[in-house]
Amino acid sequence: MIILFREGSNMNQFATEIQRTPRLVPDYPQGELRLEDPAKPSEKPVFSWMTILIPPLAMMSISIFLSLMIRSHYILISTVGMTMVTVIMSIVTYNSNVKRHLEKNKKLEKKYLDYLFQIRYELKQAANRQRESMLYVHPSVETCMDISR
Repeated sequence: MIILFREGSNMNQFATEIQRTPRLVPDYPQGELRLEDPAKPSEKPVFSWMTILIPPLAMMSISIFLSLMIRSHYILISTVGMTMVTVIMSIVTYNSNVKRHLEKNKKLEKKYLDYLFQIRYELKQAANRQRESMLYVHPSVETCMDISR
């Protein structure tokens, strides 16, 4: 409330009360936003090369020993072939586990980036709603001139 007084008059005698109309209070978006932490990437699969190579080498050495005892070259040739297949399968298994690990981490990263994109979109919408409500209550000079015409 504003009280106006005329110059040179008694303050209590000619006081005029002016009460302005209440302003509209816009409904601003309120709240607190907490971002989730990104999912921790899984650890790279750990393989000991000793566990991959020792069984085929042990199998090969025992087979060589047996082939020398029995004096059969067919056992020796088949043992080398089985040992090579075992080593190759161990390496292929290791590579597939590493590939699966990388794909899983890429999926986790993509999922978190999608989540951040959604949060960014929601924040832009809230900012637009706030901007519109502020312009409604406090319009620009040009808008006021257009309204008054």
